[in-house]
Amino acid sequence: MSIQVGRIKGIPIRLHFTLLLVSSLTTWILTATFMPELYPGLNVSAYWIMGIGGSIILIVSVLLHELAHSFVAQMYGLKVREIVLYIFGGVSVIENQDELASKDFRKELKIAAVGPLTSFVIAAILSVSFFLISSTGYTVMDANTSHISGTRYVQDTIVLGVLQYGALVNIVVGGFNLIPAFPCDGGRILRTLLLRSKNDFDKSTKITIRIGIAVSYGFIGLGFFTIIFGSYISGFWILLIGWFLYSAARAYLQQHHTKRYENILG
Repeated sequence: MSIQVGRIKGIPIRLHFTLLLVSSLTTWILTATFMPELYPGLNVSAYWIMGIGGSIILIVSVLLHELAHSFVAQMYGLKVREIVLYIFGGVSVIENQDELASKDFRKELKIAAVGPLTSFVIAAILSVSFFLISSTGYTVMDANTSHISGTRYVQDTIVLGVLQYGALVNIVVGGFNLIPAFPCDGGRILRTLLLRSKNDFDKSTKITIRIGIAVSYGFIGLGFFTIIFGSYISGFWILLIGWFLYSAARAYLQQHHTKRYENILG
């Protein structure tokens, strides 16, 4: 259940309906709690602008992350069927990626690693921009007593809030994707490292899937403990991430078995 919103270098960009849910939730959290705690004293409209700006920068950041994967894959001659942005981020649907990994793990490593690297680079750029703007001192001045106008004060604060959130969210996106579990980039990176030492694609894939399932159990357990100690919303999201990682790992294992049998029979 997704709609195509455009193409970039021939790659269809699709938005899943769950992205609308998470974008709305992100906007509300930024507007109601996150930004008011970081930058108190602004009017409601300023917080709404910061919330909407934060949601936009989240979507753009995830898209750039996936485009990085896709562009490197195209460079190696692989076809990128589409990019889908959804509740947990995004996915680049790259044809024959596993076949490439089994033949040349170095290319697979580059395709997988470029996504988190892109997120961290974006975080660095936004962080530098944040410090350059904040160094002017506008936001630490009292708008009522400073020669800087109140309008300028609010504008600078809005920009700083969006930049700060953008830097943080890109660190989170990059870090989350380094989790050693399929379909995260960390799972593919782990498999390439195992391939380098074992030179056995099937065995390396199964080991990576088992590690991914163990990681998912860890998230599920952490989610339950978080709920028990009173953080219901955080615990729910951690549980949801654990369930997602477990389901993805099991689905990838089934897909791997199917392809293996097809190759044997074919």
